[in-house]
Amino acid sequence: MLENKLQELKLQQDKDFAKKGNRIALVSGATFGIHTALLGVAMTLTVMTGNVNYIVWYLIVAAANELFATIWLSINNVREGRFKEVWRSFKTFPGKMACIGGILGGPIANGAYLLGIAFAGATYAVPITALKAVISAFLAAIFLKQKIKFRIWVGVVICIIGAIIIYYTPPYDPPQNFTLGVIFALIAAAGWGIEGMLAAYGSAVLDTKATINLRYIASTVIFIVILLPLIGGTLEFFLLFTQVRGMLLLIIAALFAGMSFLQWYKGNAMCGVAKGAALNGTYPLWTILFTMLVTLDFSITPMVAIGAIVIVLGATIVSLNSDEVKK
Repeated sequence: MLENKLQELKLQQDKDFAKKGNRIALVSGATFGIHTALLGVAMTLTVMTGNVNYIVWYLIVAAANELFATIWLSINNVREGRFKEVWRSFKTFPGKMACIGGILGGPIANGAYLLGIAFAGATYAVPITALKAVISAFLAAIFLKQKIKFRIWVGVVICIIGAIIIYYTPPYDPPQNFTLGVIFALIAAAGWGIEGMLAAYGSAVLDTKATINLRYIASTVIFIVILLPLIGGTLEFFLLFTQVRGMLLLIIAALFAGMSFLQWYKGNAMCGVAKGAALNGTYPLWTILFTMLVTLDFSITPMVAIGAIVIVLGATIVSLNSDEVKK
C-alpha cells in the first residue's frame, strides 16, 4: 500500500516537473519573439557603414547581439557567484559539447540563416529553419534515448505548419540562387537542431546558467575572432558602437536573447527535447504579436491569423498529456 502511494507521488512529481518544463520552454519562445521584434527595430536605427553589403552588416549586428547577450549572462552569473562554474563546465565533456552547440547555433546557423534569406527570401527560408524542431527531436531520440510519443511528433509538425502559414506568400519566380538559399536554410535548421539536442545533454548534467553562458562565450569568440575578420567586418563592427540609439535597443534585445536561450536550455532538460523545441518554435507567433506592439502596427492578414491558431493548436497538443488531450 505504501509502495503504491510512493509510486503515485513520484509519478505526480514527474508530471509537475514536466509541466514546469513546458512553461519554461514556452517562455523561451515568447522571449525570443520579443528579442526578434526589438532586433528588427534596432536594425532600422542602424546604418551600414563602409563598403560592406547588407549580408555582412547583418552578421556584424548578429555578432554584437551575441556579445551583449554574453555580457548580460556573465553579469548575472557574477552577481550570483556562479561565474566560476563557467570555467569548471568548460573543462568537462558536456561543457565542450555546449561550446560546439554554441558554434553550430551561433556563427554557423545564424550565418546560414541570413544567407538563406538573402538567396531564397524569408518566405521560404524562415519556415525551412522551423525544421530544427524535428531535427532536435530526432537526434534526441537517437543519442539521448528520449522516448517521443506519436502525439508529440504530431504537435511538432503542426507547429511547423503554422510557421509556414504565417510566412506564406503566393508563389513567385524564384531568384537565380534560390536552390542555394534553400540549402543554407537547411544548414541553419541543422545547426539549431543539433544545438537543441546538445543543450538538453549539457543542461541535464551541468548548471544551466553556466552552460548557456559558456555557449554564448564560444559563439562570440568565433564571431569576433574568426568570422568578422574573414568577411572584412571588424572595423564596421566597432563603428556600429557609435550608433547610440540602435545600440541601446540592440543591448535590450540581447538581454531577451540571453533569457530565451537560458529558458530553452532549461526547458529542454526538463520536458524533453521534442517538447522544448516545439514550444520554443512558437516564436514566429510571438514575433508577430510583439512586433505589432513595438511598432504599433496592428494590421494582421488572414494567413497570419490562421497560422497563429495552428501554432497554438500544435503547442497545446505538445504540452498536454494523453488524458488531457482526450478531455
